[in-house]
Amino acid sequence: MKDRRIIFSARRQVVRRRMRFFQRCLSVCLAVCVVYLLWYRWDSREIARKNQELQIIVRQATDKDAAEEPDISGENRMTEGGAETGGESGGQDTGKPEGKQSGFTAGFEQLARINPSLKGWISIPGTALSLPVVQGTDNSYYLDHDFYGKQDRHGTIFVDCEADLAAGGFNTVIYGHHMRDGSMFGILKSYRSEAFYKEHPSFFISLPEEEREYEILAVVRNDIFEGNKEEFQYYDYKRIADEEDFTAYCQALKENAVYDTGVEAGTGDELVTLCTCDYGSADQRLLVVGRKKVENRNSR
Repeated sequence: MKDRRIIFSARRQVVRRRMRFFQRCLSVCLAVCVVYLLWYRWDSREIARKNQELQIIVRQATDKDAAEEPDISGENRMTEGGAETGGESGGQDTGKPEGKQSGFTAGFEQLARINPSLKGWISIPGTALSLPVVQGTDNSYYLDHDFYGKQDRHGTIFVDCEADLAAGGFNTVIYGHHMRDGSMFGILKSYRSEAFYKEHPSFFISLPEEEREYEILAVVRNDIFEGNKEEFQYYDYKRIADEEDFTAYCQALKENAVYDTGVEAGTGDELVTLCTCDYGSADQRLLVVGRKKVENRNSR
């Protein structure tokens, strides 16, 4: 009987030790989760602060530039509603190049002092996406560096290192991370919904002297894992050299599109492909492809 008590007592001590060990492990796991959640929240707020800071720089510089710009169109006059209107221009040359002006020049200059790799500004009206676009000497640096050149898991939105955003061309690829906190290109996942597309059918890219609108041609989910035998891979069309390849790319986009946008592309059109990760699989990419909008398209 005594031996049984000793055995029972020993077993109970083992069980208690195991319970204490389990409780310690659970406490450590809980503490790690809490720390991670707090860090994640702080990190998301930090990137939001940085992005807002950049947006304020552009807005203030642009507003200041607009306020200081002299009125050369004639004497201003105020309407009863308080709106300011210009007098007759008398055919004077404004000194600005033809085409739609972005008013981004002053903001661009200030941002370029922070990062000379700046190439433009991308935005989707009505969403959180309103950020600078840079370009590195390779396609890896800005995957984990912010606009200020500091290490950051959010990275920066950047143009393919071999592209020329200002010159345009058949197709220009712009990359950005799909962040779960919605920053960077996180909003692009919403384009998997046709309803979202109908509310946001275009994205805009501002250059120092021009604002370009891109009507969304197609939204495509593209698997790029090794061994994929699909004929279409977006990276085969990053540097389109002729009309034949351009036509093939447009056809592939239409065939693989999530839905039909009704937008078509043809000879003379310029495309911009926004590329981000798609969490459907580790090697899946989400492409949002825009066609540059031009005036008098039908008369070309």
